[in-house]
Amino acid sequence: MSNIEVLKQRAERLESFLLVDPSNKDLLLDLANNHFDSGNHKRAIELYQNLAILDGEQATLLSKLAAAYLGLNLWDEAISILQRAIELEPDTAILYFNLGYAEFSAQYLPAAKEHFSKAIYLEPNNANFHYYMALISQELNDDETARKEYNKTLELGPEHVGAKLLLVLMDLESGKLDAAKKQTEAMLRMHPNEVEAIVLRAQIFMLEMDAQKAIALLRQGQAINPNDANLLTVLGQALLMLQRFKQAKECFSKAISLQPNMLNAYTGLGWVELLQDNLTLAEHAFRRTFEFDNNDAEAHGGLAMVYASQNNREMARKYAASALMIDPANVPALIVNIWESKQENEAESESLSKELLESNLFGPFGWKTKDLIDSVKDSPTGKRVIQKISRRLSQKNNNSI
Repeated sequence: MSNIEVLKQRAERLESFLLVDPSNKDLLLDLANNHFDSGNHKRAIELYQNLAILDGEQATLLSKLAAAYLGLNLWDEAISILQRAIELEPDTAILYFNLGYAEFSAQYLPAAKEHFSKAIYLEPNNANFHYYMALISQELNDDETARKEYNKTLELGPEHVGAKLLLVLMDLESGKLDAAKKQTEAMLRMHPNEVEAIVLRAQIFMLEMDAQKAIALLRQGQAINPNDANLLTVLGQALLMLQRFKQAKECFSKAISLQPNMLNAYTGLGWVELLQDNLTLAEHAFRRTFEFDNNDAEAHGGLAMVYASQNNREMARKYAASALMIDPANVPALIVNIWESKQENEAESESLSKELLESNLFGPFGWKTKDLIDSVKDSPTGKRVIQKISRRLSQKNNNSI
């Protein structure tokens, strides 16, 4: 029996006790916490509110109530409650941190940075507070402060894997591929089973166009956690680089089953089908990304390639234009534009899929590979890929309220 099932069974027993003694404060708190831990945030909110009526508003209780609202992505409600908690205890660092986290989640970035700063002022040796100050600084394009705060995080908590990973990504983004490689290898020596570090090192192998080493490393990571959707997506990308279409498709499909909003897995599936001339399946895969994000440049560029392969020049132009509006360096869209100009001079052209595979300007993730081999910073598309990885890492396993 899973932990969640145990919590749900316990909640049923506690609910029956509450019917007999509805004003029992200890029981209310225990049951509310139980529901919160099992993911039933709506019921937890009701119980925390009932307890506040019986016992009065207290900062600790309000913080728990805010956490339950955050569990339902109700950012503004959580912010309002945390502001009330701070009025009750204006010198409690964790309340400012929690308020900053809620504002960060709602993308109220300047306010979040102000409250993270206040939390650090009150509790300067809390590594997690400095970590979030680094994250918000990156979001505000203040890389100097971000790097300083990541280093401070590691000074206070040398084992903080998130700070180590994001420092590596900052080096990658600034074109310091050798430094990023050394840091990732050092991290893996200290944390050999850290899947995020394994994936990052594999992606560096891929930036160096060494898909074989990337696959070997990712298979090790798969043995540690066979159900990591991001690892499976990156493994699919590496397999796609070597045109191992069947294996790549299996990886992308499993990643989607584990995490239905994994955009890169849908675009990976699209390329698997496109490069085998399965154009209807390719179009379907690329379009699936629009269920989650209408502004995914890779999906628009992929659709441009599909329609170009069908000689549908109008639709190819439309999606190439939309891809380039989102990302002016989108390689598939640029290739479609080259193809489009060829059509004006030549009645026929070779298969786009074959041309794509042979092109040294194309990597299956929308990277300009010739630039990336020398320096990541030379490719705006590569930088965008790295920024996506950075955002995903910063949002994973948040230790907030």
